[in-house]
Amino acid sequence: MTKQRLPSAALLAKLSRILAKMDLTIMQVNMWAQSLPGNRALLFAEIAGRLAGGSGFPAVFEEVLDVVPKCYHRGLKALANKVKSAPETALLTHFEASDLFVEWELRFIRFGLASGRVVEVFARICDHHTILASTGRSLFFGFWLLWLGVTLLLPFILLIPGGSAAGDHLSALGILHAVLLLLGLPVYTWLVRSWIRPDARVWRALNFLPLFRQTQGSRSLYHYLLNLGLCIQAGIQLKRALSLSADAETTAVLREKYKLVSADVSLGHPLSIAFQRSGVLQDTLLMVDASQLKKSKLWEPGVTDIVKASYSELLKRTRPAILALVAVGGLAIVTAGHYLIYQILR
Repeated sequence: MTKQRLPSAALLAKLSRILAKMDLTIMQVNMWAQSLPGNRALLFAEIAGRLAGGSGFPAVFEEVLDVVPKCYHRGLKALANKVKSAPETALLTHFEASDLFVEWELRFIRFGLASGRVVEVFARICDHHTILASTGRSLFFGFWLLWLGVTLLLPFILLIPGGSAAGDHLSALGILHAVLLLLGLPVYTWLVRSWIRPDARVWRALNFLPLFRQTQGSRSLYHYLLNLGLCIQAGIQLKRALSLSADAETTAVLREKYKLVSADVSLGHPLSIAFQRSGVLQDTLLMVDASQLKKSKLWEPGVTDIVKASYSELLKRTRPAILALVAVGGLAIVTAGHYLIYQILR
C-alpha cells in the first residue's frame, strides 16, 4: 500500500495566496458591476415599479431578484432577511446598514420616507442613473481604449531608442504589461464608482476647476428642485419642504447653502431673494436664457427639465477632462515602471 504524498506547507501557502487573489478579483468585478449606472437604473426602476403596483418592504427586494443583475442578489436577500428578522427597527436603519446604496441615494430614500413619496424617489434615482449611464458609456469605452494603448504601446515606444539592448528587457516588459492590465480593473472600478458618487474624492479634488464646479452645482440644483417639487405635490408646507430638500443634498458645502435658503424663507424673505443671498446659483451653469425662468416657479417641471438638460450637457463636457487625467496617470505609471526596469537590468 503506497503512502499518499501530502502537499507541502509552501504549496498550501501558495494555493492560499492564489485563492485570495481570485477572491479579490471577483470582489472587484462584483463592485464594478454594482456600480454601473445602467445596472443601478434597472434596480431602482424595478423597485419603484413594484412599489407603485402595491408591493411593500421587504417583499419587494425578493420580487425583483428575477429581473435585476445577479451582482445585487446577495445584498437584496440580506436586506430582506434583516428587515424580516428585526421589523421593529426603522426601515431607514436597515437601508443604511446595507452596502447596496451610496450616500446620495440614502439621502434621497431618507427624504422619500420623511415626505411619504418613496415610490417617486426611487423613480427619480433611476432617472438620475439613466443620465449617468447615457453620458458615461463613451467615458468607460474611452478609458479602456486609452488604458490598453498606454500599457501595451508606450513601453515599446520608450524602448525603441535602446536598440538591441531592448531585447534584454522584453521579459520584464511582459511582467509590466500583465501588472498594468490587471491594475486596469481596480482603476476602472474606481472610475465607475466615482462617476455615480457626487461626493467622491475625485469630484471634490477637481472642484477648483470651473467645469467640475458647475457640473456639481447643476447636479445639486437638479436634485434639490426634484425633491422640492415632490414635497409641494405632497402638500407639505414650503418651509418644511425647503428643509427636507436641503437635508437630501449629499455635498456638505451645497447642503449648507440650501439650509441658508430655508432659514431666510423662515425669516420672511422671498424665495428668489433667499436663493440669491445663499450663493447657490453662482456655481450653476444653465443652458438657457434666464428670462425663460422668470414666469415659472422653481419646482415646476419646465424649470426642472432645463436644469436636468444643463446637468447632462455639463457631464458630457467633463469626459475629456477625466480621460486626460487617466492618461496622465497611466503615462506616469508606465514611465516609472520602465525606468525601474531599466535601472534594475542595466
